[in-house]
Amino acid sequence: MGLNGTIFAYGQTGAGKTYSIIGGDQVQKSAVKNGILPRTLEYVFSKFEQDKMHVSVSFFEIYNEKIYDLLNAQSRKP
Repeated sequence: MGLNGTIFAYGQTGAGKTYSIIGGDQVQKSAVKNGILPRTLEYVFSKFEQDKMHVSVSFFEIYNEKIYDLLNAQSRKP
């Protein structure tokens, strides 16, 4: 048994997708300014804290019809 989920942000450049997904000023690490991704991960991992579970995470950007793996620095080669 497994569960899958997707958080998908789509829209014009400058519309606030990154702010909505990641959040505001990351230097302050304020929970008030966290976006949907940090809040969701915090919630999910708090539920799994007691159980041994396998979790797999992917973080992709699609820009100009190219897919970039944001967790792999090598995917951003020019």
